[in-house]
Parts: sequence; C-alpha cells; structure tokens
Amino acid sequence: MVVYKCYCFLSGYVTELRKTLFSLATDEMQKKLKEYTAKVPDAMNTQFEERRSKKEAVVRYKLRQTLACTELFPEGNIIMEYNPLFP
Repeated sequence: MVVYKCYCFLSGYVTELRKTLFSLATDEMQKKLKEYTAKVPDAMNTQFEERRSKKEAVVRYKLRQTLACTELFPEGNIIMEYNPLFP
C-alpha cells in the first residue's frame, strides 16, 4: 500500500509538471531555462584553485606507487603465552 501511495504522489507531481511545462510559451520557457541554468554551480573539480594538472597528478601517482609500503604485521613466529585470565 505504501508503494501505491508514493506512486500516486509522483504521478500527480509529474502531471502538474507536464501541465506547467507545456502550457508555457516558448519565450517564457527560454527565460526559465536561463534563470535556472544561471543558478547551477560549476563542477566540483573546477572549483579548487590549487588544482594540479593531469600530467602532474599522474607523475605523483606513479611516484606514490613505487614507494615502499609499510607491512601491517611483522614476519616471524608468534609466541602465544598462557594467560590465566583468558583461557
């Protein structure tokens, strides 16, 4: 039942949107288009001033890949001791 109610809401929304869009004149639509496209922000990757170029980023990536990585666990035998608190 919840899905049906949600579908009715979306169906009404789409119907109203369709009525609004198709009832507007072409010049009014162009005005709305300009109004809303002016509000769209730039892409996130262009908003950073200190952005590196792609060539520099690739060089830095390859350099990082060649660096020695730290091992999480040391090699060798693990000595297990008996602890009476943790049998």
